[in-house]
Amino acid sequence: MAQTRTRARRLLGAYLAFLRKDVGKRTVVEVAEYLGMSAPSVTRYENGDVLMKVSVVRDLCRYYGAGDDQSAEAERLFRIADEEPPPARLPADAPNEFRRYLAAERDGVELWACERSLWPGLLQTREYSAAMFDAAPHFNDTKARVENVIKGRLERQERLSPDDPRPLKAEFLIDEAVVNGYIGGPQVMAAQLRHVLAVMKYPNVTVRVIEHQQGAYGLLTGGYNIIYYAEHDAPPGLYLEFPGGGRWYENPKDTGRFTASHEDARKLALSTDGTRDLLHRRIRALEGNGRAKVEKE
Repeated sequence: MAQTRTRARRLLGAYLAFLRKDVGKRTVVEVAEYLGMSAPSVTRYENGDVLMKVSVVRDLCRYYGAGDDQSAEAERLFRIADEEPPPARLPADAPNEFRRYLAAERDGVELWACERSLWPGLLQTREYSAAMFDAAPHFNDTKARVENVIKGRLERQERLSPDDPRPLKAEFLIDEAVVNGYIGGPQVMAAQLRHVLAVMKYPNVTVRVIEHQQGAYGLLTGGYNIIYYAEHDAPPGLYLEFPGGGRWYENPKDTGRFTASHEDARKLALSTDGTRDLLHRRIRALEGNGRAKVEKE
């Protein structure tokens, strides 16, 4: 499988490029001759297209005359890049903007999300996802493509598990309309809510519902995902999804509006205990509805 350029690999490559130019005063051609490879191969390393072996990282640090602290930083960046989870499987025609978001989700350490109509992909069960796709047949090409999308969505959810090497800290603000939805029928919805309750037990995951009685908050046109990185000076990324596609933003002015809006919405949301109570009430209502239908038939 071809390697994928990720943020962690770009950071490693950029640091090695810094050591080459500013510390070692070496050209790409000189490095290529030293390593016994082509100049384009060295460029691919520095662009983050290819992850080199740790032995090559150490060899380059010696060749550049890097200090102990600089060599240690290069190895730290290598470990981060080497421990990245594999990328989620996507159809070949997946939009580039969405691919950029998934790369950020894989690289990030914290997620702030707000959803108004559907449970976020990171919280969906397989049955809930399948019901969503079944409801929109004119936008889906083949069953195989839909299955690949669902598999990729489930793979992404592994980042939420406390057992993941780098569990993603996530806060989901969910509109009450999502809880009151009826996607897939009562059994699918009840199972979806039970799944959310199970994920809420993870120490790194927070789910809070904003009730209808709170009125308007933030943007009423849709949800968003904000990704934060381990480096405190790195600006967060923002993904907005809409019918027909999505957009990825990294401009601090754009992301700043949404982080401020999220903080405002957080003040209106139920507590986690209140959210659990609401989900349990909704499950009981759904299960009662399902029994009533069976008795009627």
